[in-house]
Amino acid sequence: MPVSSRSQRAEAKYNVTTEFPHLGLHSAASTGNIGLVKYALSHGQPINSVIDGVLPLHCACSGGSALVVKLLIDSGADVNAPRLPRRYSPAAPRSPNTTPAPIVGTSGSTPLHFAAANGHTAVVRLLLQHGARPGRPDKHGITPEMVARQNGWVGCAEAIGEWVREKDRDLRERETVLGSGIYGENGEEMEQEEPPKKEYSDRAVDVAGVELVRAQAATHEALDRQCAAAHQVVVVVHADVTHALAQHVQCIAAVVDAAYINFDHTRRIA
Repeated sequence: MPVSSRSQRAEAKYNVTTEFPHLGLHSAASTGNIGLVKYALSHGQPINSVIDGVLPLHCACSGGSALVVKLLIDSGADVNAPRLPRRYSPAAPRSPNTTPAPIVGTSGSTPLHFAAANGHTAVVRLLLQHGARPGRPDKHGITPEMVARQNGWVGCAEAIGEWVREKDRDLRERETVLGSGIYGENGEEMEQEEPPKKEYSDRAVDVAGVELVRAQAATHEALDRQCAAAHQVVVVVHADVTHALAQHVQCIAAVVDAAYINFDHTRRIA
């Protein structure tokens, strides 16, 4: 098959560019040379230029520079772009400055595969925050988390696994919230009709009012009886106390009189 025809198929199928000015974008991305990356982009090398099936974002994720990765994403790089087969390569010979980063994995490897294979946890989180799909496998069914574990990057693998669990939990919570209301096709909550209010007849209201008045009257009557009983108790207690005090005073007066008589008798004898 002619190279031009193969390149056209690659460009149409994968949204990549196989014919472009070679300005060292792949090499700069892999080494973290952000100045050269900006230069290559500003002077015409496309963000989706492919060499040996590898895109600039693949190289940057393999190299581990979060600044370069962020720059490429902001410039329009696809965070889920798969690595193409090697046959999709530029027809023109490449200069030494266009050597891409070491290729990892196989066809279908995403930028997340490249970052996970090299243990770049910060780059992994950056890709996930910009929409990278952690469960997307390569040609042989290997996911980025599996690649990280295979290469001994346990922390990187755990970061991917934690992200997946958090997303699953958020999804379950969202489904719970959605299940508690009524939503339209666009996801917006629809207003729900209020339940019909109970209607009461005038007679029912009158009967209820009479019963309430009776209950209040009975309550007041009971309180009056309790107050009267309490007042009676206070009167009785007061009378008893007054009588007891009077008797006590009489006793004291008798004692005083007796003492005075005794004193007067003694003085006369003397």
